[in-house]
Amino acid sequence: MKISLNRISLFYLTFSAVLYISFALYLYQTDVSFFRANVGIITAFLLFVPRLFYGQIEFLRFFSLNALAGFEIIVTTMISLNHLGALGFYESSQYYDMFLHFFLPFFITLILAGIFGADAYLHQKYNLRSIQIKALGLTIFLIVFWETFEYFGDQIFGTHMYGQTGESYDTLYDVLVGISSVLIVYFINQRYLRKIILWITNSAPTKSVKDS
Repeated sequence: MKISLNRISLFYLTFSAVLYISFALYLYQTDVSFFRANVGIITAFLLFVPRLFYGQIEFLRFFSLNALAGFEIIVTTMISLNHLGALGFYESSQYYDMFLHFFLPFFITLILAGIFGADAYLHQKYNLRSIQIKALGLTIFLIVFWETFEYFGDQIFGTHMYGQTGESYDTLYDVLVGISSVLIVYFINQRYLRKIILWITNSAPTKSVKDS
């Protein structure tokens, strides 16, 4: 029996949401601050929000279900890894923070390039350079925004996201690692973005897809 990627994604989302809520309920009993527990509850529900809009956003209607499911699995995994960090992995593992700051921007850039590229392809306005600028630029903005959020989050919510113990240049390392992963995706896109777009849209190659 063939199981679709869409069903796997739905199961993965549901399983992850149950775990988030379970940990949140545990944190409500043991944590002094309810910040992490509240984030867990909110995230559990937000996981399913994109599915409400698949049929509402015009260009997403042309995306294959496998592509959307793949995006869901990647995003859910990134969120779960970040939650694990908040539960103590950032402090217990020396390189966990660096690991996340490499792979999260990596996959974010890939997904953004795929979405921007597929949208341009469907409107016959495909331009590789323009797609790269949008995807890489937005990801780098998100990297800087996240570091800023970590800093002010610590001040407002009393968390410990900004900087690791003993690492005075943690933020600089995070930004540099994130940008390096973005640059790697740039070279991947130069070679494979067209194939990724055709998989996302479940389309056959056309003359409208040109590297320019």
